[in-house]
Formats: sequence, C-alpha cells, structure tokens
Amino acid sequence: MSRLKFPLQGHDGVGNKWTKTNWTLMKGRIYEVDKSQYKVEYKKTDKSFFQKVWIENSGFNSECRFELIDTKWYLVYALEIDN
Repeated sequence: MSRLKFPLQGHDGVGNKWTKTNWTLMKGRIYEVDKSQYKVEYKKTDKSFFQKVWIENSGFNSECRFELIDTKWYLVYALEIDN
C-alpha cells in the first residue's frame, strides 16, 4: 500500500470513497489481463498511466490512474462499476 495515495480519487461503484480499510490490493500485474474475457484500454504519458478494463455489454467497468511522483508510480484514482 506504499504506492497508493489515500484517499484515492474515484469510488467503488456504489459511491464509497476508497480508503485503506476498504481497498483490496491487486494481485496481478497491470498488463496481465485476460483479454479473451475483458476489453482493455491503456493510455500512457511521461507522468501518467491510465487503464480501463470492461466486459462488453455487462455493466462491468474498472478504471485506474497512476501518476509519476518523485520518480515512482503511485495509484491515485480508481473506479469500479458493476451494474
């Protein structure tokens, strides 16, 4: 959790802001997404990285944004929607 900037921007899909107590750590690498099941979009600049993952026509959508702060990448935004 040392590379997360709490409180994170975004929310868990039902309006709850992300905090240290309700955040679940990711176990896989950001690029290791099962692309046979999920659609994935990446946008990278020198100082930010954005990832969107969704399942077509399902109501599921996940977004993460990382920012480069003092030469290290930090998660600063997360959004999860599962309708």
